[in-house]
Amino acid sequence: MISLENLFWLCASGVVYAYVGYPILVWGISRFYKNPADVANDKPLPTEWPMVSLYFARQGMRSWRGVGFLG
Repeated sequence: MISLENLFWLCASGVVYAYVGYPILVWGISRFYKNPADVANDKPLPTEWPMVSLYFARQGMRSWRGVGFLG
């Protein structure tokens, strides 16, 4: 049977892994494997970026407003 202290440390280690361990793991793996598209293409960044609309659902929202970041 798992004691409450062991359960706490198991959950705490899961949270630490999710916020610290996994990003470090992904960063470390990315050091060894480069994206072939980045290596093959030395193109400059585009001068025009595509238009993007963001919509957020809010409680008690009276109308849809698509202007601005948080509407």
